Amino acid sequence: MEPTLEAAAFIRPCVGERLSGDGTLIEKRGELTCAVLIDGLGHGPRANEASIAGLEAVRGKWTADPKETLDLLHDGMKNSAGGVGAVCIVDEKKREMVYAGVGNTVARVLGNEPRSFVSVPGTLGKQMREPRIDRLTLSEKDIVLMHSDGISDRAPLGEYPEIRIHSVQTIVRTMVKRFGRTFDDVSCIAMRYSR
Repeated sequence: MEPTLEAAAFIRPCVGERLSGDGTLIEKRGELTCAVLIDGLGHGPRANEASIAGLEAVRGKWTADPKETLDLLHDGMKNSAGGVGAVCIVDEKKREMVYAGVGNTVARVLGNEPRSFVSVPGTLGKQMREPRIDRLTLSEKDIVLMHSDGISDRAPLGEYPEIRIHSVQTIVRTMVKRFGRTFDDVSCIAMRYSR
């Protein structure tokens, strides 16, 4: 039986806030999985409204082109506080991922050849530059991580060796618990092939 792509997300609001300005979306369509992560500017209700506006703009409307999906996010967030975000599309059968991001979102692949992806400067809903498109063929052992700046891009993942064996649901919760900044909204998406 062919391994299938598993994906999970977890969000925690900033301490003192009931609503998170971070938002995530994971949708499957045929052999494609789309993962979207948004970090609305600031904290609390205004940031939450911005991330909701972005997610509503792409829910069910994303395409296999992450740039087109970022354009949908950008347009959907124009009447909000704005934010930063990233889109990762994985073709489950071809084992290919395509990534594009705007602002200080982080994406990396952990595996035999660890790799980080670059998001271009900008603010969704306000000013967006031409995004850089990154492509990678995934192995069965690779773990795709996406997270907001509520987790440092220098988080010492060496302190989390169990990441290699944990389920995606455990990975996202552990990443937020161990490495999440207390006074910031935190979100994390993890994807890997089932074992």
